[in-house]
Amino acid sequence: MIQVYIVLFLLTFGNVEPRRGGGGFRSGSSSRSGSSRSGSSWFSRSSPSRSSSSSWGSSSSSSRGYSRVGGGSSSTYPKQQWGSTGSVGGKSPIGGGGRSPIGGGGFVNPKATGTNFGAGGSSSFKSNPFGQKQYSGWSKPKTAFGSHGTGSHKYGYKTPGYGTSYGTNFAGGAGKYTQKKGFSKKALGLGVAAGFVGGAALGAAGTMATYSVYHRYHAYQQMMYMRNPGMYGNSWNNNYYSNYYQRNECLYGCPMNSHCEWGFCECNVGTTRKYGRCVDTWAAQSLPARPSSFDPFQACSESKTCQVMDMNLICNTNLTMQGTGKCECRTDMKWNKESGECQFYMDVDCSSITYETKPSAAVLTAVEKAQKDMEENMLGEVVPLGRTESKNESLANSLLTKIDTKSATDDEMKEAFCRDIDSFSFEMQPKKAEPLVDERPSKACSVIPRSACAIAYDSHDCTGGWKLVIPQGQLRFRWFTSYWSYRNDMDTVGVRAGCSLNLFSDSSFNGNGVKIDSYPTNDRWVVLGETAGYQHMEEDVESLQCICRA
Repeated sequence: MIQVYIVLFLLTFGNVEPRRGGGGFRSGSSSRSGSSRSGSSWFSRSSPSRSSSSSWGSSSSSSRGYSRVGGGSSSTYPKQQWGSTGSVGGKSPIGGGGRSPIGGGGFVNPKATGTNFGAGGSSSFKSNPFGQKQYSGWSKPKTAFGSHGTGSHKYGYKTPGYGTSYGTNFAGGAGKYTQKKGFSKKALGLGVAAGFVGGAALGAAGTMATYSVYHRYHAYQQMMYMRNPGMYGNSWNNNYYSNYYQRNECLYGCPMNSHCEWGFCECNVGTTRKYGRCVDTWAAQSLPARPSSFDPFQACSESKTCQVMDMNLICNTNLTMQGTGKCECRTDMKWNKESGECQFYMDVDCSSITYETKPSAAVLTAVEKAQKDMEENMLGEVVPLGRTESKNESLANSLLTKIDTKSATDDEMKEAFCRDIDSFSFEMQPKKAEPLVDERPSKACSVIPRSACAIAYDSHDCTGGWKLVIPQGQLRFRWFTSYWSYRNDMDTVGVRAGCSLNLFSDSSFNGNGVKIDSYPTNDRWVVLGETAGYQHMEEDVESLQCICRA
């Protein structure tokens, strides 16, 4: 009966032509005039006038160089309704799929991956061999780390004996860190005073190496405390280390887009660390620098107040009797004014021990013992784990575990530590910033929300018609659903960095189709009617699938 009324209505109101494959209807002809478009779907929303050619240039948009523009009209995800479980359409959806939406159309959500836009879901945490839950979402570094050089001249903290007899023999210059073009100032080890280690500037390899250094620093501090509790008691908090560091947990937790690494909050893979916060690549470029007068030690009553400024700022409420306190950096961290964030501060001064300093007898004895154990146990090069090392793993080949703490002096203990961490110097190189290219067809196009997978527009330059924010999962623009008005009416799409968008001409993820992959660190924008290889999909999209790799 409904079909009869529809036919009568169409006959009454005149010249209406159905589109291919059961899509929308156009009044009059489906061809465009040179100045306007009369409609793109049945009972379509009004659309703006559109020139037959884009004034923004050709489809090669990487050279446009627009500045990043935020704002634009607000948008939320379309209303979502769930039906019973079962497959959707004739093809398996990207990312799994799952449940059919009521009415046969709408949004189908993939398996949940957590609330963060970086890789931080429950599947990113796995138990290490020692039963500690660790974040395992680190992507494999693009370049080798921990081992450098070739043949008999290999060196680095993952090399057996570090390639330098545990920092005591630098014959031929192998393993000797020399500041030169492409190398930053030496960050730690022989000849370096106390200072900050790690931070926002490092890539994945440097960050993982930082935590290996932290384990050795922690072991050194514990050794010194055990030798002389009265002298080192103020710097050793056994209760904290037992309840948080040893368990790989963070006091007061970590905010969104971050996770805990041995008592410190660290950014999830897929996000960028900037001024103590974990943001997307776009936001990182636009965040203003902290002013030199910035004071992080604000009054607080809970740590959430502090973590808005920096994920490693916590509220110390033990400073006053009124229950209020001040924000402070976590244990073993200090505020780095230059970087504008809390960072691991290693308060061991190695400046008096250099490459030219003759190794002490206690250190040489420890080296001899370490080399003997290495040969007996056939220890080879350490294989990257895809996560930070645990304390046990970091100390497994450490010189610190071989020195005789009963007979060695405090100075010899410090020498062993300084020589032991010197091999990590090569990992503390700032990562090279990858340039961002703004491919938006016009400044009217909104920046893709970091919580979304993609965004679509009804017009070629985002100046009119509808805007659709696309979450991860799949959408079908079927009749009698809240999505029907988007059917066969899509002109422009933007795909978030690290995501892929599949468009289909039929509503069951079939018919003609294209796949639009974004760039690893850049959003990608495509005007369908103006880009070779995508023109056949202009205003011919009835279903889509979108998935992000991180």
